[in-house]
Amino acid sequence: MDRLDIRRSLTVAACLAVITVAIQFSGDSPSIWRKFLQYLFFLPGVIAAFWFGWRGGLLTAIVATLCYAPSLTSLTVEQTGESLDLLLIGSLLGFLADREHRKTRLLEKTTAELSAAYDQLQRNVERWKQAERLSAIGQLSAGLAHEIRTPLAAIEGAAELLRSDRADSALRDEMTAILQKESKRLNRLLTELLDYARPRRPEFLSIELTPLVEGIVRLLQVQASKKSIALQPALPASLPPVQCDPEQLRQVLLNLTLNAIQAADRPGAIHIEARARDTFIDMEIRDDGPGIPADVRAHLFEPFFTTKNDGTGLGLAVTKTIIESHGGQIAVEPNTPRGARFLITIPLQQESKPE
Repeated sequence: MDRLDIRRSLTVAACLAVITVAIQFSGDSPSIWRKFLQYLFFLPGVIAAFWFGWRGGLLTAIVATLCYAPSLTSLTVEQTGESLDLLLIGSLLGFLADREHRKTRLLEKTTAELSAAYDQLQRNVERWKQAERLSAIGQLSAGLAHEIRTPLAAIEGAAELLRSDRADSALRDEMTAILQKESKRLNRLLTELLDYARPRRPEFLSIELTPLVEGIVRLLQVQASKKSIALQPALPASLPPVQCDPEQLRQVLLNLTLNAIQAADRPGAIHIEARARDTFIDMEIRDDGPGIPADVRAHLFEPFFTTKNDGTGLGLAVTKTIIESHGGQIAVEPNTPRGARFLITIPLQQESKPE
């Protein structure tokens, strides 16, 4: 028996003693007052039933009956009925209390098991994330080695030709151009790799989307005109402000629009649209170019996956990382009847996160 049970037992005993003494000292008090004191014997039985179950309730009821009527042979019919009520109520309440105690213990056990299962699940998730990160690092390293090998081979070949006796002025100019081109390619590859592997944390500001899109259109207008591509923004005047990192969102829209221009195989148009939906903003960049095959769409946002001869395969991977850091999603679908549609969804307001 622990200390709590001892204190509870002493409390029940004290109640019985106080009631018994009160009845003894009541003497010839009016019957209604004495009857009230006698009914108080139910109180310790009820308390003991809730604390100790049916055994405690029954034992307390027996003790209360003895205190109530020490001489069982002299009990009246009324006192016998009250004594039986004491025994019945103590036992019944104890039985109900025992059942509730069992339910409580079962609930506590189930809660503990669920808590342990949740902890185990969290540990499994962390191990899975670690394995996924290691796998991603391995794929990233393999892809980086493959992407670096090509420009390095070109640089090495150009350097050998420059050192040879056959390096006339025209050849030197050609090899120098190759060195510059491949050096820029390596620099772009490393820059995009850093953007992907260690993305800058967004600095959220509330901005109007229309001026940002108009700036992108002005910036790419010359390149689009060379391929007879019309850039057609369509943003409603009622568009609410969006909370985002302006530089990162500009990078996303610029990259997607530029990709659409570069993929165009004939004159056409690129549509840049946006619309508010509940607490989100949906953006769409749609072209009528050659489109993207289904097998290519499945791998489009993977690092180092590219269909361009001089592409690094990191542009769209960085784009996806930026959108996800804004709490959004990006997807690509075929356009009708021709071309591709890039769909972006981000929240209008960013949830504040602890530092």
